[in-house]
Amino acid sequence: MDHRCDRLFLALRPGTGEAAAIGRLVADHRVAGRAVRAEHWHVTLGLIGDFAGLCPRFVAMLLHSLGRAAFGACRLVFDQLVSGRQSVLLNASEPIAGVERLQRGLGRALGREGVPFPDPRDVRPHITLAYHGRGTLRPEERAVRDPILPISWQARELVLIHSHIGHQRHDVLGRWPLVTADG
Repeated sequence: MDHRCDRLFLALRPGTGEAAAIGRLVADHRVAGRAVRAEHWHVTLGLIGDFAGLCPRFVAMLLHSLGRAAFGACRLVFDQLVSGRQSVLLNASEPIAGVERLQRGLGRALGREGVPFPDPRDVRPHITLAYHGRGTLRPEERAVRDPILPISWQARELVLIHSHIGHQRHDVLGRWPLVTADG
């Protein structure tokens, strides 16, 4: 039996103003399903892994490796509400180049430590707003994509999150500022 209940991932989080805009969107569109709590809204950049307990030395290595690298800030623009088979997402209709650059930089930094990181083409930026559970759409049905007024912000902080799988708990283990063009 697999007891992996500790997930580590890197993410960007909306600020207070953006979270308020997302909350209004959720209410205005009457998003159905089990809502994701606002404090858990994030844009996953990549999964580091699922573990049966966290190794303090591994976490320390991640914190050190990410702390000595510099990553650029990026603008996020989400302009679609997508209702799929299992979830409702805030999505971007176009690739977000800044996020892809950030993901590639993270892959290089973690790769130097022997930690695999997903290819940016495998992780599409989105924010999960709610979960439907199984069977909301039949297999032949496609996700419904509704255009919305864009919600955008300049991401200025990278976070390492420890998700306690199945317990609706996220702990931020590390935070790093993202460098803007003006310093």
